[in-house]
This record gives sequence, C-alpha cells and structure tokens, in this order.
Amino acid sequence: MQDGTVGQAALDEPDRANAIHGLVRWLPWRVERRSPQAVRCSCMLPSQPGYPFSVSVGVDYRLVDEGLVVSAGAENLGRSRAPFGIGFHNYLHAAGNLNACQVRLPARRRLVVDERMLPRAVQPVAGGPIAPLCGEEPHELGSRVLDDCLTDLAEEDDGCWRVRFVPASGEAEAVTVWAEARYGFVTVFSGDTLEPAEERRLGLAVEPMTCPPNALRSGEGLVMLEPGERFSATWGISVARLRSRATP
Repeated sequence: MQDGTVGQAALDEPDRANAIHGLVRWLPWRVERRSPQAVRCSCMLPSQPGYPFSVSVGVDYRLVDEGLVVSAGAENLGRSRAPFGIGFHNYLHAAGNLNACQVRLPARRRLVVDERMLPRAVQPVAGGPIAPLCGEEPHELGSRVLDDCLTDLAEEDDGCWRVRFVPASGEAEAVTVWAEARYGFVTVFSGDTLEPAEERRLGLAVEPMTCPPNALRSGEGLVMLEPGERFSATWGISVARLRSRATP
C-alpha cells in the first residue's frame, strides 16, 4: 500500500489475478433503521491480511421526489491511519435496445488499462472512441463497448457532476446519475462480458467512485482517515419524464 503497509486481498477475479469490487462485497450488512422512504445499512470492516485497518461503513438510501439519494460514511476505528475509498455499482435499464440509448458523460480524461484492466496511464477523451458521448448533449451509444473508468469530471454550478442517460423507448424517462466532487471517478460498463450471455447489454452501469481501480497500491484518490476521523459523500439518481421521441 502507499504508506508501505503490505497486504494481500483475496483474488476473487482469478482469471486476471485481481481483487475486485471491494472489501465489503462479501461481508454481512446490518439494517439499522428503515421506513417506507429510507433505509440505513452498516458494515464493520475488521482488520484482515489484505487490509490491516478497522473501519465502520454506513450507507443511507433515501427516496425523494426527484429520485434516490445515497449518503455514504465511514469512520476509522483503529489506531493508525487507514486508506479508504468507496464506489457503487448501479445499472440503468435500457428499456429496449442499449444501442439506441443516449448517453452524456461529463469526463475530460479516461484511464488506460492493461490486459488485467489495471490503470497504467490517463489520456484525454478528446479524439477517442467515447468523445461523442462527452459533448454537451446526450449522444446515441450505438455499438460502442464501454468498460471505462473516467476522471476529470466537469462539475456543474452546484459542485456535482452528472451522467445523463436516455433509454431507448419512445415514451421514456431520462435518468441522471449525479455525485459530489469527492467522487472523482466514474466507471461506465455496457455489460458485454456478463454471463450468461442473455444478461449482456440490458443496461448501462454507471459507477461513482472516490478512487480508481488499484488505488490501494497506487494511492490515487485515496482518503487517508486518521484514527477517529470520519468521511462522508453523497450521490444519487434522478428521473425526469420526457416527451415521446422517435427511436433512432
């Protein structure tokens, strides 16, 4: 890890010898409270060989008039500084053919990865295959295959960035995934490698992340929590009804 601590997480993507989808994916979460409009879940991440730190994580999900608001928090319960990052894996339903959906990404740069999907460099999106999706207005996805981690995200006046997604159906709801600037990365994934094959390209994953893949090794985007220090950040999904439009 960045501070010299040595750890080995479980390699739960054996084909690429990677640890993927985080340390709390397989841990039990506890429902602390719930109501018809909200639920709070928490998880205790104990010290372990791959992550010798003790961190408590909590996530609040709230339904509001505009959609869903998700507030994530963490507290370092240990006696040493703890590196921390968090991300969420959300699929937006295509409501038809994903190729005919329209997408607008707020990114100015993308991570270049190796054969293990580990970041090796950063390059501008301008002039590349996803450049049309990074303009001012949503653009048809077409046959593009997306499995990209993006950064240098353009914030709007309220300090949040926004990914806009318009499903393929003629009478549709435009969906916006938004996040505070603490989520400095977003991965977009078109599901072309999912198994079974029937699950492919049914929607677009839009994943807000505070750090990129391999961050515990690179240090990129990590939050360093001092003992007793807390972290919080918010993202959400909003929905707006569209007028009927012709499907391309």
